[in-house]
Amino acid sequence: MRTPLDMWMRQRGGVAHSRDLRTAGYSVHEMRSAVEAGRAERVRRSWLVTPQCSRAHRAAAEVSGRVTCVTAAKRLGLWSTDDPRVHLAIPSTSSRIGDHDHVLH
Repeated sequence: MRTPLDMWMRQRGGVAHSRDLRTAGYSVHEMRSAVEAGRAERVRRSWLVTPQCSRAHRAAAEVSGRVTCVTAAKRLGLWSTDDPRVHLAIPSTSSRIGDHDHVLH
């Protein structure tokens, strides 16, 4: 028996690209059903998050980026500055990055 979609996502930080979900064997119908049931939320065309997803990972999914720099260091338990903003690495081709209080690299 396969792991439920939302549980699979939680095991991976609560965020997933739809391509990764399809590769893991989940159908578009299963993704849509999880969203309709409130077990996942589509934050961008190809990105889904669970309600348990961290603020930083949700922000990264919203801009198709990755958690990086100070935010990543804090998550790893490394020394970092007291900067409360979320630091994200985004592709140079990113668009629709919004007006958030994030540091984009």
